[in-house]
Amino acid sequence: AELVPPAIRGVFIGTRNRVSGLAGQVTTLAAAAIIQGMFGGSVQSPYVFAVLFAVAGGVGLVALPVLARVPPPRRTRSRVELQPLRKMLITPLRDENFRVFMSFAVLWHVALGVSGPFLLVFMLEELQLSLLAVIALTSLTSIVAAATMTYWGKLGDHFGAKPVLRAGTYLIMLPTILWIVV
Repeated sequence: AELVPPAIRGVFIGTRNRVSGLAGQVTTLAAAAIIQGMFGGSVQSPYVFAVLFAVAGGVGLVALPVLARVPPPRRTRSRVELQPLRKMLITPLRDENFRVFMSFAVLWHVALGVSGPFLLVFMLEELQLSLLAVIALTSLTSIVAAATMTYWGKLGDHFGAKPVLRAGTYLIMLPTILWIVV
């Protein structure tokens, strides 16, 4: 974090997240299209996803030499004093805002983790959507979020992280709530 000036940190992180998020979603949609084309959308064989994971692992290995070429930062000594690990882990827990945020984040992700698999089965079995359509629908929220990351970063630089997180939380809930109507 100390390599990016605080005044543009939100824009920088937003741009980074936008690029990586969009790349990830394009890859996800391409994998779904390949499965749809090769297997007709049927994922009954466990080998379908094993092959996809193997390809993803291979791409990750290819990326290692690229990352190795990234030059290290010029500074050899950090401006931030290194603290013991225990203190670094306990300090955020003393902040009331952090505890409230983490409580919400844990509850939200547990709820998504419990409901997500049922929603996918519902879309495939009851709504009779193709695998590609399911992946496209579930990716839509991530694509919109990734495409607007730089904008959210600018808002964070201007208004601060807390109001932007609050607004983003309300907006990210909409797609999940809309599935209740379906």
